[in-house]
Amino acid sequence: MYPVFLRDIPIPFSGGETFTIYWYGVWFMTAILTALVLFIRRNKRMLGVPSDDTLTLAVIVILAGLIGAKLLTIFTRFEEFSADPGGFLFGRAYFSVFGGVLGGGVALWLVTRRSGPGFLGFADSLAACLPLAQALGRQGCFAAGCCWGKPTDAWWGVTFTHPDSVNGLKGVPLIPTQLIESGLNLLLFIGILILESSYKKRRQGTTFLVYGLGYGVIRFVMDFLRADPQVTWLGLSTNQWAVIVGFALIGLAVWKLLPKARPALEVYSDPPRRVLFGRKNESESPRD
Repeated sequence: MYPVFLRDIPIPFSGGETFTIYWYGVWFMTAILTALVLFIRRNKRMLGVPSDDTLTLAVIVILAGLIGAKLLTIFTRFEEFSADPGGFLFGRAYFSVFGGVLGGGVALWLVTRRSGPGFLGFADSLAACLPLAQALGRQGCFAAGCCWGKPTDAWWGVTFTHPDSVNGLKGVPLIPTQLIESGLNLLLFIGILILESSYKKRRQGTTFLVYGLGYGVIRFVMDFLRADPQVTWLGLSTNQWAVIVGFALIGLAVWKLLPKARPALEVYSDPPRRVLFGRKNESESPRD
């Protein structure tokens, strides 16, 4: 609701120039750092991967995710990008969650496909981190005013009035889609933790597929409640079509890949030390 975190911060040796820090960026960095800490802990406990290797992997995945998030948005909103390329690329808005997941996922697969736990091991580890990061990130959307909902007369409608808000319907009570999606992602995060602690017979990849299914449902429903400009086809947004494709891939994975996957407890219980970015003779070595 209030986009500005700190305003008019002086730039040293600039002759009086200042800059502004926005809540969107603060929440964005909070989401990344929180997910990173959790990813490091889960990789060490579940996969035996040391913290420095996870940090290197995370940097690669995050950068690929940011590139994917922007590229997909450029593809779906090319006219807005053409009108102001600089503002589009470096502005507070115009990030595609699906583009980020796709870009980061491709990078994760390329780096980990030949590792000891394989891509599925790292995907399971990351699956609990993503909804937590998305829950925090949507708080940034709420602060900035982007991703706004449809007008509503209900008591829980929110009104954006700040001049720095990127909301396109200022002064109108709107469905708080950002807060709803944030809460649903938090519930998905908790649900994944409960799944991992209670479903001991699951196979590798189950956690990741549950995340994909859960987030897909959340995003498909939420797009019906949003009023910000989106590219649509046959009444559905590009994100909703991406969800449909994702559901088809999840169904194929459950049918073809999941039955062949190793039991999760076999892979994630007392794993050996695994080095991703070191010499081959260091990998799969016993723990210190």
